[in-house]
Amino acid sequence: MLKGSEQTGIKNWTQEGLISKNDHLAIELPLQIILTYPLTNKLINKNLVITMRTPGDDAVLAVGYLHAEGIINKKEDVKSVEQTDVDIIKVTLAIPLKKSQIQLSRSDISTGACGMCGKTSMDGIYLPEKKALPESPFSFNPEKILSLSEKSSQHQRLFEETGGIHASAFFNSEGTLISIFEDIGRHNSLDKLIGDRILKEDTNMSSYTLFVSGRAGFELIQKAIVADVRLIVSVGAPSSLAVQYAKEYGITLIGFLKNKSFNIYTYPERILS
Repeated sequence: MLKGSEQTGIKNWTQEGLISKNDHLAIELPLQIILTYPLTNKLINKNLVITMRTPGDDAVLAVGYLHAEGIINKKEDVKSVEQTDVDIIKVTLAIPLKKSQIQLSRSDISTGACGMCGKTSMDGIYLPEKKALPESPFSFNPEKILSLSEKSSQHQRLFEETGGIHASAFFNSEGTLISIFEDIGRHNSLDKLIGDRILKEDTNMSSYTLFVSGRAGFELIQKAIVADVRLIVSVGAPSSLAVQYAKEYGITLIGFLKNKSFNIYTYPERILS
């Protein structure tokens, strides 16, 4: 398995002078996702996207990406996932695609910094039909929310090495870590997290708290909406579009998580006082 970081020699400037030392860099390499799907009596191969990612967990990354695009909903939709090369992964579907899915509008490459790069219009962004807000709002303990950053950091090995890696994690209602994934792209870390749950046939994502180590941009909210997540906790700031869609889809969105405080942007009544 490819490593997620590599060592390089650098010069460190201080007021005492230059010091030679080693530093660890987060690895960023391309991954081409090829989609194979049945059409009448044959299989069609489609070069879907090239995404810049941190190597490792490529299978769950591809599955999570397809879920966010509205191509798959569950594990049974996937016939196989095959890594044909270190930078190529092929996902074969067990189901045919709809005409709108076949005409997916994407450019050839998505960088590690952008989950929506390549989309030519908002119509190309998959969102499920709006769901009614729950009649009985979920409740979340603020003390457990405050503990999420510290709990996550204990499992962020690549961030500890490089300082240049994002993380996405699921916690249950008791504040227990369910799973966590790292990647140089925050959208990739979330695709890995959700793809892993899909392949494990986990149907509890709506009851989990989603923790993201960076800011909460729209690309993360979109993926959370598709996964039916109801609480998102972000270390950084949300965007205006993220808040708008969180409100429309019944998501409690928290940002600027610190040791003793956080901001609640939508549905504050779900946070126990």
